[in-house]
Amino acid sequence: MPAPLVPDTIPGVYRRLLMLVCFAGLALGMAYVGTGMLENALRAVAPDPAVSATAGSVDTGDAGSTGGVSGSVVGTVTGEPQGGVSSGASGSFEPGFDPAVAADVVLRLNAERLSAGLPPLVFDEGLAGEASLWSEQMTRNGYVHSTQDRLKEISRRFGVGGMAENLHAPEVQCAAAISCNVPEAHPTSGVLHVDWMRSSAHRSTMLGAPWDRVGVGVYCDASGRMWATVLFAAPLNVPVSASDVVPFREPAVAGNDGVVCGGFQRGHNDRWQHTPVS
Repeated sequence: MPAPLVPDTIPGVYRRLLMLVCFAGLALGMAYVGTGMLENALRAVAPDPAVSATAGSVDTGDAGSTGGVSGSVVGTVTGEPQGGVSSGASGSFEPGFDPAVAADVVLRLNAERLSAGLPPLVFDEGLAGEASLWSEQMTRNGYVHSTQDRLKEISRRFGVGGMAENLHAPEVQCAAAISCNVPEAHPTSGVLHVDWMRSSAHRSTMLGAPWDRVGVGVYCDASGRMWATVLFAAPLNVPVSASDVVPFREPAVAGNDGVVCGGFQRGHNDRWQHTPVS
């Protein structure tokens, strides 16, 4: 015979209600933790597009048949970091090559040549590699041009004719900046272009008629300062004269905006002073 049902006492009802509240709280807590774990898992699989980076790129087209020649540089430079170079809030940099700056240098150079009625230069990966190595060496050896023997060796190896070289080194050209030790004051690709155009020797090289190929290499040191080398090459059997001088002309691609180490775009800076006109 079953035991008769005995009505709960008031304390018993309170105990059961307390147990129900505890179980409900425990279930809600487990659901909250589970939702957080699921959200983290989804983030790992699909990162937030708002923080995704798109590095700048250079489209060099199809490789040529001789001399490692590539198609003309069209390049797209964004405001995101490029290559192995990074910039933190402290202004520290990881040393490395910066193709975003190099690409913008080529774009400005070819725009300048077109404005002068000259054909644009073809980007040459082989020359760019040699230019990059020289820029990196300058961080250790200081500002120094390649010897004629080195240029002749490069000419022979890549099947080109006469060659010329433009350089940028912080120890020489950074003196015109607000401060060589402040990353925000470091030269941009635009500063390099205008400063070269305001120098008779550099301008005459940039607007030299014989050249048909160019290679640019930019290396950023641990202070975020850029070291740049531009190698120009003429076709075989085309005479090159070092005495040809291009008279001064205002740069068609003016301004000190451009790309800085780290691949970041920088706007115009009214306080920047360019090198003297010559």
